[in-house]
Amino acid sequence: MLIKEGVYSINGEPASREGVEKFFASLLKNTGTEYIISEYLQSHNDLKKIYPEPPSVLRIDIIRELNGEAQVMFADILFPTSKSGVTTNAASNSVGCLVDFQTGSFYNPDMVMDGKIIQISRHPDTNVLLEGVLPNWPLICGKIPDICNSIPQLRLMGFDIIITNDGFKIVEINSLPGLSYMQGYFPVFKQENARAFFTRRLDEKKSRRWVEPEIARDLRFPSQKVKTNL
Repeated sequence: MLIKEGVYSINGEPASREGVEKFFASLLKNTGTEYIISEYLQSHNDLKKIYPEPPSVLRIDIIRELNGEAQVMFADILFPTSKSGVTTNAASNSVGCLVDFQTGSFYNPDMVMDGKIIQISRHPDTNVLLEGVLPNWPLICGKIPDICNSIPQLRLMGFDIIITNDGFKIVEINSLPGLSYMQGYFPVFKQENARAFFTRRLDEKKSRRWVEPEIARDLRFPSQKVKTNL
């Protein structure tokens, strides 16, 4: 929802004050459903030049072994289009660019049309060239690994991030991010760190009962029930 210059809109459509009240009332009727009301986020001004709103979304997929350092597996940024509406994802006619985590450069733009990945060079609505360096990048690549290391119970994480004028905001952290989109660019088992990570996860899955020793100790599992692969 947006209020701009006294005018209300819901999902990009104009609405009256009464319409907004009915909208919230309808949410409250959905028993058993929870909602989070957050601030309305705006993209960094540099990213608005590519497409003004809704904001572009940066995705960073992270893997980490227990007590290990967070490692970036994949990063890309999605820019909305006039066809994607208020939704920004690869399946909703958004434009995607790969991101070099070391430099913050975004490149290789494409979009999904009729189930096919189409290579493009400019945004289809604004005609802005889709390449450059993401703003606030040193801050992002410095903070995200620190955040990962502070939540060790998550081993595979997909961060959805909006880059703002004064930093960045985390929209959500997906504990089981989908891997199908990245497979076309960086196949998981062709990346050494990702191959080792998922091979170990598959080995654990095959095991009849497997619990990380440190987790077992924290949860006070009896030692005879803990099976390790040492």
